[in-house]
Amino acid sequence: MITTVILSILFLGIAFILTPKNAGLLLAGYNTMSDEEKEKFDLHSFISFFKRFHIILAFTLLIVGLSIHQFGNALYSGIFTVCYPILAYIYFILKSSKYHDSLSKRRNKAGVFILLGVLIFTLVLMFLGLRENKLTIHTDRIEISGMYSVDLKLSEIESFQLIHKKPETSAKINGYALGGIYKGYFKLVDGEKVKLLLNSSKLPIVVIHLKNGKEIYYSAKEKSNEKLFEQLQALKSEQ
Repeated sequence: MITTVILSILFLGIAFILTPKNAGLLLAGYNTMSDEEKEKFDLHSFISFFKRFHIILAFTLLIVGLSIHQFGNALYSGIFTVCYPILAYIYFILKSSKYHDSLSKRRNKAGVFILLGVLIFTLVLMFLGLRENKLTIHTDRIEISGMYSVDLKLSEIESFQLIHKKPETSAKINGYALGGIYKGYFKLVDGEKVKLLLNSSKLPIVVIHLKNGKEIYYSAKEKSNEKLFEQLQALKSEQ
């Protein structure tokens, strides 16, 4: 939700940043045009289109994104917040082609393909990130599959803990965070670096304390974390 608000404010600010006076500095390719090309280029119409596009983008992102978050769920809101601006800029590039010459139009087509590539790459990462990291209990070890997978011997584990509050993070070191799903390495507000494998936002959360001082926070997507904790405790007591 915070990301949606910040991006909306950013796009609204961008809407007013381009003016006829600073176009030579901010508008790509304009400063390299000849005087004749500048006369043919409808700068005022382009700036009006640029401003209108970013205002609409800012408010639609804010209203729709927050509505999905409020009446749908945080995950879908996060997906919308990531994908919608990319699709919007593809539209912007295609519609702005009428203001450019043939060379710039070819560059615009290249820009569209680049954004499509970014969108596909983003969707693939989302798909991989949304797949559940399943925890499997073996007789002598536990295994967590998927992104940032874990394979731990029982001899490496100090203890298991069940907590009823999601850890507060201050930064993402190397990981994935979207709509209550956290996977990877994060820094907590107290400065501690931990691995989070939270497949959902449900509570409680299982904490795996390792003998080397590191911690892994795990939450299943559908299975009961309480029952999982009981199974892990039973396995540890048999060691």
